[in-house]
Amino acid sequence: MDLPPPISKRAWDKHAILDNRGCIIGIHDDAPEWAREAYNMQLTYHDWVINKMQNNLTDLQSNGFKHYCYTATLDASTCPICGSLDGKIFKITDSVIGVNTPPIHLKCRCSVTVVFDDETLTNSKRIARDKNGRNIFVPANMFYHEYREEYLK
Repeated sequence: MDLPPPISKRAWDKHAILDNRGCIIGIHDDAPEWAREAYNMQLTYHDWVINKMQNNLTDLQSNGFKHYCYTATLDASTCPICGSLDGKIFKITDSVIGVNTPPIHLKCRCSVTVVFDDETLTNSKRIARDKNGRNIFVPANMFYHEYREEYLK
């Protein structure tokens, strides 16, 4: 399969927003569709790599865990699919990336966590964002639909 030529540095300099290290952190509003798609793919791949490193399901399984919990990001940008999966528990052996394991879609920001007992969750907090985008802490056993009703309305 032939691959397209690499995107030139000049093209990225024109369309991308870079941080002080030269990493792409955004795309200008007037960027062409190819730049948006490339940026979205980069974000999704980045999330997939992070999930693989932090929550390697094989490692969980080798440490005696049989299940994992799908954990959606608690903010106004969370999509309905990820929101509906939040807090659901799946068997590690049934994990399918894109179905019940993140990333589910482009720019997915969800992750998986180990399954904790109810007592641990009752005494723990989970970070979220209020409707103004400020970080807040909510009970760890709060699901997305509860969060949406309480903090985004």
